Amino acid sequence: MKGTGGAIREAINLIRDKDIIVLNGDSFCYFDIRSLTKWHIQKKSIATLTLLKVTDPDRFGIVSLDENNYITRFREKDTMFRGSSYINAGVYVLNERLVSDIDPSKPISLEIEVLPKYIKSGMQGFLLDDDRFIDIGTPESLEVANFFFDES
Repeated sequence: MKGTGGAIREAINLIRDKDIIVLNGDSFCYFDIRSLTKWHIQKKSIATLTLLKVTDPDRFGIVSLDENNYITRFREKDTMFRGSSYINAGVYVLNERLVSDIDPSKPISLEIEVLPKYIKSGMQGFLLDDDRFIDIGTPESLEVANFFFDES
């Protein structure tokens, strides 16, 4: 098992562009791919993460931003935090520099071990307008998925 970061690093030889789009396989959100990639290129970001504002962030990592949408902090699954927060919606645009820095020799988590290292390198948060989001990372949330897609 390579972990989320290792799997991305393994694919580097197949990548022909300077920036790649990565999607988590256990979540779904609505986003405009053109707007996301345009934002990433205009900001010259090393990584752009789609972010969604939620009222109950207990199950998710919380992302803090400055006034220019630069990511300033990650808090992974902070059950003590209460209130509306931005969460990582699971869609990324990553620059090849970040991907090539991932150590391919060991399992590594993109969200926990890789992205936090790049906070001071100009990571951007791309705020989603559409709040339709589902994470199927638990049996309970997987059960809700059929209803989610029926409503869409």
